[in-house]
Amino acid sequence: MSASTTPNKASHPFDDSDPSADIILRTPELIEFYVHSPILSYASPIFSGMLSLPQPENGSRAQRPVIDVSEDSQALDRLLRLCYPVLKPKLSELEDMVPVLKAALKYEMEWPVFLLSKDLLAMIPSNPLKVWAAACRAGLEDVAREAASEIRGRVPRPQWNTTPLPPPCALDVMAQLLQEDARFSNLQDISAGDYFRLREFLRATEPPSASFRLLSPSPSSPVEQQSLLERSVFHPPDGFLSRISSPDVLLQCNDQWDDVRQHRAHGVVLALHSAVLGEQLAQAKADAATGSHADDGASKETSSDSLELPILRLDVTSDTLVSLLAVFYDGLDSLPSSLAALASMLNASHDLRMSKIHPLVAAQWADVAKERPLEAYFIANQYGLHDQARAAARSVVEMPLAGRYVTLMEKSSSLSYHRLLVYYDACAHAVEGQLEKGIEDWESLTQGISAISIYGSYRYHPTTSQTWMESYLRGLKKRVGSQGAGTELEITVCELLSRVGGDLEDSDASSTAFWPQCFAGPCKSLADGIVQLGTSLPKAIADAIAQVELEL
Repeated sequence: MSASTTPNKASHPFDDSDPSADIILRTPELIEFYVHSPILSYASPIFSGMLSLPQPENGSRAQRPVIDVSEDSQALDRLLRLCYPVLKPKLSELEDMVPVLKAALKYEMEWPVFLLSKDLLAMIPSNPLKVWAAACRAGLEDVAREAASEIRGRVPRPQWNTTPLPPPCALDVMAQLLQEDARFSNLQDISAGDYFRLREFLRATEPPSASFRLLSPSPSSPVEQQSLLERSVFHPPDGFLSRISSPDVLLQCNDQWDDVRQHRAHGVVLALHSAVLGEQLAQAKADAATGSHADDGASKETSSDSLELPILRLDVTSDTLVSLLAVFYDGLDSLPSSLAALASMLNASHDLRMSKIHPLVAAQWADVAKERPLEAYFIANQYGLHDQARAAARSVVEMPLAGRYVTLMEKSSSLSYHRLLVYYDACAHAVEGQLEKGIEDWESLTQGISAISIYGSYRYHPTTSQTWMESYLRGLKKRVGSQGAGTELEITVCELLSRVGGDLEDSDASSTAFWPQCFAGPCKSLADGIVQLGTSLPKAIADAIAQVELEL
């Protein structure tokens, strides 16, 4: 056994100095902990079940049973010391506590979980967001709730009232805590679902009920589990087989079906659609002619129904390959509607240089993503599709985002969700800025009509045309501030003109009409003409240009 694979002993008291230690726990670093099965069994029902099996009678080192564990040696040492009657380690850093907590929860060790949870609760006043993150990683619902409640409690209260400020202020408190964490370490290894629920907890007008869970729920039904995974259609292990006879190449993928799935296709079809596959086939034929085999993933197989068919081994999943082959042979109708399947096809068609297929898959993705932009954003991030992620984020801006949830958040990173929220808020601020500028522009444009004649003299008097437009734009700005950049804004020329005239036959129209009452009729007619011309003229110009032919 080489030095790199020779197990090392743990430090005292878990070395082999105590002959009564009757079991060995071995970590991935090959550190062996000599422990006592009665202590493990008492501390953990999981170990109790494992150790209930008959053990060797001889307690010699050579015959001690070895149990491989997934925890590293540092976390295991700290966990065992919490179970043994020895000095307990002082864990003052949350980064040190989380791995131990995870292990304690995994092995259902009540006492270590109690001790570490108590230490976590004591840290909440000094850093609630960091404790919330640790609770998420360890799966401690009660600790996460206490930390979230601390953040809510930090909302400043007016001196003259005991009622807290509106709920968005709690989100402001969290935003301030995030700013203090330049590397966003508190969002590392946290799901977007957990981050979403924290924001909903802070956004609520009243503290959520005890039934509100902050941590990721387990899928409650097969349908929800399937939605979480967002998997493409399952294909049976017999692989793809075209309706066209006499396939002359076998395709094999590097996935779980490697030994049972072989996809039969035609070399000419593959070469027409993929430059990479065409090159591999050419190399396979050259190797066959010389009797050699290259190490580029091509080999040959001989069977009763296929004589020396070349095998191309591809670094794609079988499901993705089957979807691509279906498009090769059956056309666009074979494109899936699953965003995850399309994302995988986008990557594969790019890597295999499928210059004709890739744009078709991208177009299908764009159509599906337009209907489900939030899901598309998370899936694009998971598959490294940056352009598609940006396009999806732009579509998300067009809808209200607060309170919007998709199950894919449970498998997505909180950091990607946080970046989306920052982008969304920046877009909303940009819209508010443009509306404010619109107010200033309107005041400037209407300045000339603010002086009216009264008995031959002119004095300043704001007209309805000024106050109405300013009030309307400020109302839109308020809506954007509360609902986000996705708020529908009625600000085209036609929409504005159609709103300001009022109903001239309405007896109350004079009090709310945009136009001065004495000029309401002519102005309304002029506005109607502008609306009609502004609607029809652009289309007429575009149609006229389309009729002109370019002579070459």
